Amino acid sequence: MRFESRTVFVELVFDGERSFELGLLVGKRDAYSPPFSIDEILRFRRAPDAASFSLIQITTSLAMARWVQKLADALRTYGSDLLTGNSTSFAELANCRRKEARTYALRERLRAARPNPDAAWRRRDYATVVKALKPLRAALTAAEVGKLEYAESRCRK
Repeated sequence: MRFESRTVFVELVFDGERSFELGLLVGKRDAYSPPFSIDEILRFRRAPDAASFSLIQITTSLAMARWVQKLADALRTYGSDLLTGNSTSFAELANCRRKEARTYALRERLRAARPNPDAAWRRRDYATVVKALKPLRAALTAAEVGKLEYAESRCRK
C-alpha cells in the first residue's frame, strides 16, 4: 500500500507469500536513492525500541493491525519532518546510511581478515601478519595492534 504527497511517499510492504515480513518505507518522490526503512529512521533518531522494528513477521490479522498502528505511531513520532519532505532530514538520514554501510563493511573486512593473521602468528609468519593487519590498523583492538607492531619489528630484522 502506497501513500503519496507531492514530494514524499510512504509505502507499507508485506510479503504474505514467503517471509510474512511487514515493513514501512519513506522516500522522496523525485529522489534517485532508495527509500528509507522505518528501522533506519528509528536508529537515526535513536529511538529506544528501534531494534524491534527491524524484522517484523506477521502471521495473524490481529498482529497485522497492531503492527500497522505501531508503525504509524513511530513514523508520526520520529519521522514527521520526513513526511513534510524536509530535505535536510533526508540528507542527514542518507549520511547516516552511508556511515552504517561503511561500519558494516569494515566489520566484515575485519571478520574475514582475522583468521589469516592469527594462523600466521602461530606459525611466526610475521610478514603475513603485517600484510593482513596493517591496512586495518585504525580498527584493530589493542592486542591486535601489539601483534602488528611486534610483527613489523620482526620483519625489519
